[in-house]
Amino acid sequence: QNPKTPHINLIEFINGEILKNKTQAIEPPDNEVRVNRDTPTNNYVRYVITQFKECGAKKVHIVAMGEACFKIITIAELVKARVKGIH
Repeated sequence: QNPKTPHINLIEFINGEILKNKTQAIEPPDNEVRVNRDTPTNNYVRYVITQFKECGAKKVHIVAMGEACFKIITIAELVKARVKGIH
């Protein structure tokens, strides 16, 4: 399991009794980019541009928490400068 992928504990109940208890990774949707502070900004810029140009995405959501929030602005501005017709 990837340590940076969020996990959720799933507990299924039937008539008040636990049926199963397992951990499942939460994968982001195809048009969502989760930014962390350790990965270089240019990697995210290339990935977002690929989503627009090669995958035909109309929207790409860039998501971050904590210290990585400042990277979102940089990524968005660089993508806007490199891909015509975005804004």
